[in-house]
Amino acid sequence: MNKINVLSMFDGISCGQQALKEMNVAINKYYAFEINKESIEVTNYNHPNTIQMGSVTDINPKMLKSLPKIDIILAGSPCQGLSRSNDKRLNLDDPRSALFYVFVKVLRWIKKHNNPEVEFLLENVVPDKSTELIMNDVMGCDP
Repeated sequence: MNKINVLSMFDGISCGQQALKEMNVAINKYYAFEINKESIEVTNYNHPNTIQMGSVTDINPKMLKSLPKIDIILAGSPCQGLSRSNDKRLNLDDPRSALFYVFVKVLRWIKKHNNPEVEFLLENVVPDKSTELIMNDVMGCDP
């Protein structure tokens, strides 16, 4: 079985890594972008081979060039600005939820310079319809 290389943005406690393992997906390298110290501690405890990369805001071409071929990108960008339960939501104008655009930028870079066949899984709350249309348009696909 071929082992895959994973890039996880907004990794949290590495639920994506856990799901891949439970599906018996063999992981070669798992690169995680996360800034919450407690989440990183949980990840490092449960998945000690995780390569912690820091904040998504620090991603740059030099860093991306150092990666091996990435087979899948996992991401769950912050939802505070998208959640319909927040009456004062700013949608993608919320600086936290605007980090979605960092995911898109990385996905495009990986497709162009690393692996044009890279797969991705982006999870988030269901935004309002206008925001969903923007996100679909930017990504070039529907959920």
